[in-house]
Amino acid sequence: MSSTYSPLNNDDIYNILAEIDPFSSLETRVIKQLVSKVNFKKYAENNFIFRQNEESRKVLFVIISGVIEIRVRNEKGQESVAGYRLQGEFFGETVLLTGKSYPASVKALTNLECLLIPRDEFETLLETNAGFASFFGKVVADRFRSLFNEVATNITPASSYEDKAWRRASELMTYPVITSSPSEKANSIASLMSSNRISAVVLTQEDGTLAGLITEKDLVEKIVAQNSPPGNIQCINIADKNPVCVTTDSYYYQVLLEMIKGQTKHAVVVQDNKPIGIITTRDLIRSRNTSVISVIDKLESQQDIYHLSLVGREIDQILTRLINENAPVPEILDIITEFYDRLTRQVITISIKKMLPDFGPPPAKFCWLTMGSSGRREQYVRTDQDNALLYETINDQQAAKHAENYFAHMSALVIEGLAECGFAHCPGEIMATNPLWRGPESFFKLQVSKWVEGSENLHIRMLTVFLDFRPVYGYLPLAEKLRNFTVDSFANKQLALAFLAQDACQGRLPLSFFGKPVGERTGEHRSEINLKSSVAVHLIDCVRLLALKSKSQSTNTIERLQDLKEYNVLSEDLIDLLETAFQTVMLFRLHINLEKIRSGELPDNYLHLRNLTSRETLLLKDALKAIDKLMNITRETSLIY
Repeated sequence: MSSTYSPLNNDDIYNILAEIDPFSSLETRVIKQLVSKVNFKKYAENNFIFRQNEESRKVLFVIISGVIEIRVRNEKGQESVAGYRLQGEFFGETVLLTGKSYPASVKALTNLECLLIPRDEFETLLETNAGFASFFGKVVADRFRSLFNEVATNITPASSYEDKAWRRASELMTYPVITSSPSEKANSIASLMSSNRISAVVLTQEDGTLAGLITEKDLVEKIVAQNSPPGNIQCINIADKNPVCVTTDSYYYQVLLEMIKGQTKHAVVVQDNKPIGIITTRDLIRSRNTSVISVIDKLESQQDIYHLSLVGREIDQILTRLINENAPVPEILDIITEFYDRLTRQVITISIKKMLPDFGPPPAKFCWLTMGSSGRREQYVRTDQDNALLYETINDQQAAKHAENYFAHMSALVIEGLAECGFAHCPGEIMATNPLWRGPESFFKLQVSKWVEGSENLHIRMLTVFLDFRPVYGYLPLAEKLRNFTVDSFANKQLALAFLAQDACQGRLPLSFFGKPVGERTGEHRSEINLKSSVAVHLIDCVRLLALKSKSQSTNTIERLQDLKEYNVLSEDLIDLLETAFQTVMLFRLHINLEKIRSGELPDNYLHLRNLTSRETLLLKDALKAIDKLMNITRETSLIY
């Protein structure tokens, strides 16, 4: 039983709210405005206010008197007590803004009196009172994520591919999986493959856990390499002991991405490290268009730059499809980055082969580095090049001169090859053809030391580009050593960190005094916001700085945020807000730039505010507010104002 008769007048309600955190932090006039919107309700002892999985009542319950019990029912239908709430506390906040169903039941243990605050009023308080919003950090983060998912789903028309794009591994896999013992002989595995018409066999231990994967390719290549009768070879000795594995709830794109990264045509579906199915490229092709698989094969097989450049256009088509299918932003960036990495590696391979007649093979171990958005694995269209070439230090003077000559020629070929494939020359000459971005390990260490010790704008600019470097080809330990040296170089270098913080926080976000997105006031971009130079750069630079101070080795913005959460640098709620803010900005950039490419225009990252729906405007506003909070934290921790 419940009753809505209220024995309380407005003054009573005001006095109650003024004593309860976080309402007590609100100005007097704000509480008085809220009082007229609040409802009163009584519940009898042992009555349920709502039950688990029921739709949200869209109100925040504030307990005036009485006690409630929170009960959770598990998958087996068994209920357990998860907690209690007393006078002066509230409940129902977890799903208030997301519209989801209640994750638990709430029961009145005693006669209960509550104030009910409507969702719209609660949302207004969050948007206009920073202190109040920070108290409900988890609620704000969930609401932001829910709004992002809504906008991301609605921002593009539904695609005919969409249902397939969201198929799980459990729907794609072949099962039951054909297994064998690791000690089985190779010829028996070959017979097993032949009789079952399969291209791979999963190896399992006695307890059923995964031991490895052996494929037709392993049988052909490795048996020939060992020059031994297949009846004498145990299959575990030629198997992949760490095959690509996915879980049953992995989406199509997640499976595809893992297979691309692992350069394999098979993925084992596991549960508790026990194989329950297998997915092949053939399964993916049956589920989807073959273009993604086709592009991978083409990138690997092209032997000249011209034909490789043609494949680049197909990558653009895949980007369009991924966006139209509402693929998650991080996965879009991962997949496109992986394609561009493979294209870059093939350009380098072709260039090295071209040099063989006159220059021979590379005279020293080297590593090709990519920087900027590519280094962060956040590149989605072919932009200007930002790269460098690092090679091992050579003490012999003549050999060192030969190495420099070789790598100068190689860099020129690679840079021109990338340009032919659509990656324009960097206007600032941040490319391996520039001697400032090509050299031995010792040279780069001197450069890093100079930049860290320096205070000129040029030094800061060089660092913001360089700190995102990532190896894509060659001897990777060289890059790892340079990364360690770079991170260690900032130890106790407060001045250098302060300069980076100042650069990251320079300029204002496009937010009005009242916290609304505002565009440029005059010129050709009136009422527009540059999402790259006015928004994304602040988020990326601040996260990079905080990650550097925490000695994080990551270069990707989302991974850096995860590191900051692990190191307890930022709260979990703020990390959730910032991840959603990053994905929001990238989502808008993807859509507006793709639309401009379709129209024959250059992508310029400008978003016209008048083209946004009310929900999209609200989403952008939340993203900007989260970034603003990050910038304030960066200023405070770096002592810049």
